[in-house]
Amino acid sequence: MASPRPFRLVWREFDRIGYDPRKSDDVLADREFDLAFISHMFPGFVLEREDTRPYRETRYQAIGEWLGTVYVVVYTRQGRVGRLITAWEAEYEDRMLWYGR
Repeated sequence: MASPRPFRLVWREFDRIGYDPRKSDDVLADREFDLAFISHMFPGFVLEREDTRPYRETRYQAIGEWLGTVYVVVYTRQGRVGRLITAWEAEYEDRMLWYGR
């Protein structure tokens, strides 16, 4: 498996953001927030990298902050349309990347 690419700071915004409502419900049940909530990270600055695992579409991982909490979001994008796949509250290592330590 290819090693992960480094994160880079980018401004990410979409004209439209979508997600699977069932997946959003699963995220809500597991993590106490849903994908509609996390979609508010955009537009905004995020640390983003391409996921190098073999999926049928290119996926991206992003670390960003919303309402004082740091999250990791996985999504795809086609032009200016984003589709959120999943998200979780960032673990220690991801928070340290976000805060530049």
